Amino acid sequence: MLNKLRLNLTVLNTIVLILILSIIAVFVYILMFYNLHSGIDDRLISSTHQIENYVNFIEKSPNSENIDLEEKNEYLRILHNMIKENISYVVWDRDQDIYSSYRELEDHVLLEIQDNIFNGVGKSEKIVKDLNRIFYFQTVYKDGISYRICTTQFSTDSQSENIRTIQTVKSLKTEKEVLNRLGLILFCMILVGATLSLIGGYILAGRSLIPVIKSWKRQQEFVADASHELRTPLAVVQTNLEVIKDSPKETIQSQSYWLNNAYEETLRMKKLIDDLLFLARIDSGENPIQWEKIDLSFLIQDVNEKLIPLASNKKIQIIGDIEENVIIQGDSNKLRQLLVILLDNAIKYSPPNTIILVKGTVNKHDVKIEVIDQGIGMKQEDVKRVFDRFYRSDKARSREQGGTGLGLSIAKWIVDMHRGKINIESNLGEGTKVIVQLPFR
Repeated sequence: MLNKLRLNLTVLNTIVLILILSIIAVFVYILMFYNLHSGIDDRLISSTHQIENYVNFIEKSPNSENIDLEEKNEYLRILHNMIKENISYVVWDRDQDIYSSYRELEDHVLLEIQDNIFNGVGKSEKIVKDLNRIFYFQTVYKDGISYRICTTQFSTDSQSENIRTIQTVKSLKTEKEVLNRLGLILFCMILVGATLSLIGGYILAGRSLIPVIKSWKRQQEFVADASHELRTPLAVVQTNLEVIKDSPKETIQSQSYWLNNAYEETLRMKKLIDDLLFLARIDSGENPIQWEKIDLSFLIQDVNEKLIPLASNKKIQIIGDIEENVIIQGDSNKLRQLLVILLDNAIKYSPPNTIILVKGTVNKHDVKIEVIDQGIGMKQEDVKRVFDRFYRSDKARSREQGGTGLGLSIAKWIVDMHRGKINIESNLGEGTKVIVQLPFR
């Protein structure tokens, strides 16, 4: 199931990345397309004016002996630069004969465009008015190459009798090659990005699922442990009730031993179920802290006094060493529950004729509460796991004492929610010290 989830996350992340890269690629391609094509029409208009000036220059100097060679060379240089930019041209006279040209397209293609424009057969893609002249633009496709064509007319005399038609043609081959290379680069970028996303996404998905896997395993362990803990008292209750059921003629008093056993196990189950419900509310976030101002000194002393009878039954003495008027912000009910858990554990695992010391001291930034007993203590490997749910260092003795293995888990949650710290110092046979540090706010 987790492997399928990992694959689904990887595929989903890859699809999202491909969509994002595709959007970026389309945007970059369109932007480059417009950048490459935006100035072409202006360049064709400029080239048309230069060709017109050149034609006028030639017609004004029909005699080659009187021609200004320097000016002619300048025009030829301009025409050469146009050719280098893939701009060709053709100049037609009134009879549609070629007056001057350097062109890539066939005559019939250019003449057809003229007929469409000047005879009203077709519409131009674009019309621009510049210097009292109208420029018509068309795009034609030939042999897989696009050509942008600018067509206009001008007169070389004041009577407008000597009409010339100029057509400048810009091959878009270079622009197409640039766009093709860009498209290939963008496609490779998407392909590489998708490949890296699949590899990296699979690795990262595995790492991101580590907490989920741990939580899932903890949940499995929690359910297994809860089932095991409930199975034992249920089996005891069932066994005792079967004994009573098999002796229907016996009195309640004669069966009191079996009834007491069943009753004690039901109490243990009730405590276990209450702890499980508390932890379930914790996990679902339904058990928030109710912040209020608390007299912690009074709270600790009150809990001590209420548990003195329980300790006295085992001939254990509880001694309080608590500074007065210690005020903090917190949840009084949950802090009371915390102290009860710590003192209850100390009483359960302390032998008779011992002392439990409860200290409360104020530090610079927090309040330190210490519960010190002279009980059985724990091994160091057990100290590291006592906050795990259902963990008990001595399971047989814990069950005998009525423990569920959930108390310290609840205690740690209460301390964490108060932004505090809880630590345990213990050695086997030398007692245990629980240290809780709670900030003032």
